Amino acid sequence: MQDRSSSNITFIDVSHWEGNIDWNAVKGSGISAAYAKATEGVNNLDPTLVQNVQAARNANVLIGAYHFAHPELNDAISEAKHFVNILQSNQTDLIPVLDLESPIDPSNSNLTGTAISNWARSFINYVKQATGKDVMLYTGVWYINEFGINGLSDIPLWISKYSSTPPADAGG
Repeated sequence: MQDRSSSNITFIDVSHWEGNIDWNAVKGSGISAAYAKATEGVNNLDPTLVQNVQAARNANVLIGAYHFAHPELNDAISEAKHFVNILQSNQTDLIPVLDLESPIDPSNSNLTGTAISNWARSFINYVKQATGKDVMLYTGVWYINEFGINGLSDIPLWISKYSSTPPADAGG
């Protein structure tokens, strides 16, 4: 995975959990780009996607879409097809994102780092072929370390940051 550099930008991710967002306030805080949750699994659509895309654009915030993955439940291609279907009817400004944070409890899953890496690669390849756009991976250092994910160093990486402390770099 790629290391942090001075060319990194700060952006936020949003979903229905944030409720009604004041996108002018987001822009005023210095955030120039954001990702809205589009899909999860094989059939879930975030109910605020369209609203967030339109409102972000109205506030001159670049907007992209992300897919919250469930590699412990579904195959990569089924999830990728669902995401691509929604992307085609909701055009965004930024490259698509694959969000890997599930399962939260690794003891509840039989997935290995290799299996997750292969799942991610299949998802990314499908989305890239279908959209003609690169795909960025969003995950946490804890997830990478917990599962031993590797072999994705050519994929743009967005490391989650849940506090004001900068996240650690992820290797491999």
